[in-house]
Amino acid sequence: MTMYMTDILENYAVQQPNAIATLYDGKKLSYRDFYQRVERFAAYLQEQDFEKDDVIALYTLNSDLFLIAYLGVQLAGFIVMPINTKLAAPEVDFIFNHSQAKGLIYDEMNCTQNIGLKNLI
Repeated sequence: MTMYMTDILENYAVQQPNAIATLYDGKKLSYRDFYQRVERFAAYLQEQDFEKDDVIALYTLNSDLFLIAYLGVQLAGFIVMPINTKLAAPEVDFIFNHSQAKGLIYDEMNCTQNIGLKNLI
């Protein structure tokens, strides 16, 4: 039987709901809370106009929100494609434009710092 990262997270949320799943910027999330956020984000994505196996680009700094988005995209049935935030604008443009991504998840800081990305959204 194949287990995905989201399956493992769900198991932890059931077996160890109060254990700490993430610690970022002094903020702790238990496995229960973390998994609930992943589920809510996945449900939100499923309400959008995406189809199964669509590619969703992820352009955010490493954080708890990155993990929620990354796992939420997978749980929703889509393909997540992280883009390194340290790349230059032309590189990000190239990757995004050639990836056939149907969506882009980004944080405001990266959007404003990457001039090329502004043209994509």
